[in-house]
Amino acid sequence: MMATETCKLCGKAFSSRESLGQHAKDKHSMHMSNSNNKRSNTVFLSVLAGLIFAGSFYILFLSPTGFPVQEQLPESTHTAINQGIITEDPSRGNPDAKVTIVGFEDFQCPFCGRFSIQALPQLEERYIKTGKAKFIYKEFVPTIKNPSYHPQSILAHQAASCANEKGKFWEYHDLLYRKQADWQNSNARSIFKGFAAQLGLNSTGFDDCLNSGKYEKEILHDYNEGVSKGVSGTPTFEINGKRIVGAQPLHVWQQMIEEELRKV
Repeated sequence: MMATETCKLCGKAFSSRESLGQHAKDKHSMHMSNSNNKRSNTVFLSVLAGLIFAGSFYILFLSPTGFPVQEQLPESTHTAINQGIITEDPSRGNPDAKVTIVGFEDFQCPFCGRFSIQALPQLEERYIKTGKAKFIYKEFVPTIKNPSYHPQSILAHQAASCANEKGKFWEYHDLLYRKQADWQNSNARSIFKGFAAQLGLNSTGFDDCLNSGKYEKEILHDYNEGVSKGVSGTPTFEINGKRIVGAQPLHVWQQMIEEELRKV
């Protein structure tokens, strides 16, 4: 009888499909099992890799509600500033507090604004005013590496530093975040001067400070410190050295701060 079926694995010919099937079962079942296992393993590893990536993205950049909470740095182009002075970072709260919160922020970052408007006032009432925690503000301005990204940010940080000279950093800080949408354009310099006037700062002294650019080195110093610690977006915080990323809801902050308070 003429062969009608051929085994693709060994080339042997068979007269019927049934004979070929029995041959495959008897002679090649182990090979077929191994092939199926390899395909299954490949699919499993692909799915696992996808889940790991999705989970990492959620942990790093999404809040528990699924909304973005942090801005990532743009690609670097060049270092824009390198002059001026370095001063002590602005802080609020008891210097001897058991919990130290360090925030790397950018005044033009919307998520930093969300944190400062929504979460920081509650942290102030619960932990900072009660002496349990202190908050240190550090500048993390990606405009240093890419001038087209948040182009008004460096000037905003300089303006806040000028206000800090007169003890008005936090008042100016609050104005910048609450009115963030007002100074996104080329009129930012005049708006910053207007903020200073609202706070009763001497216009001539503030203008001279802002025009001098003397706090550019301070901005670069804080930025480099953040990079050295692995900061890759804003806002990024450290609570007694433990990282918290993005404008997280209050309960996330409470959990981490309470945990640190129980240790000391």
